[in-house]
Amino acid sequence: FALQFQDVFINELEFSDFAVDVSLAPKEFSGIIKSRSGNVLDELAFQAKDTNGGLIKDILPDGNGSFNFDAQEDFSLEITKDFVNDRIITVRDALDALKISLNMTKSDGTLDSLDYIAADFNRDGQVTVRDALDILKYSLGMEVSNAPEWQFVNASTDFSSLNRKDTAHLKELEFDVASFDYSHEVTGILIGDINLTV
Repeated sequence: FALQFQDVFINELEFSDFAVDVSLAPKEFSGIIKSRSGNVLDELAFQAKDTNGGLIKDILPDGNGSFNFDAQEDFSLEITKDFVNDRIITVRDALDALKISLNMTKSDGTLDSLDYIAADFNRDGQVTVRDALDILKYSLGMEVSNAPEWQFVNASTDFSSLNRKDTAHLKELEFDVASFDYSHEVTGILIGDINLTV
């Protein structure tokens, strides 16, 4: 990147209109991708994109869900994973979504901030009885307007403000160069899987 200066005074001497090119050495960005239950996710495809949406790099995680690459600018990660039901989303997920929509804990007595994202089946920003009905229909093999999909979030993000009326779906994972000094954990949330089958 370039730094532009105009009218700089050093020891009462004036310097006008000069530019300096500064090159940043690439830094290693590393992390791991796991599901909410801590399982390694396979068959992921993801890309690092610059702040203008241009492709920086296609990334393949290793067999343990770990990844690393060199970058020298802020970027976002776009992660995709195909979903095949295999009876992962069940009637119990529908029951838990219904309980969450009524401001209750899940069947196991717990309620985590990320449960709100998982229970918002129609992605409208709220957990309602409609989400529970759609999860029930999906679990029984009936047609629904929204299919389950994976959503990925930075595990270090504070999600404590999420609730049944505000599930705040984020579509991009953004990282700045200053955060490259430590490893990142990315959590995969399967929309509709409230009881952490995956």
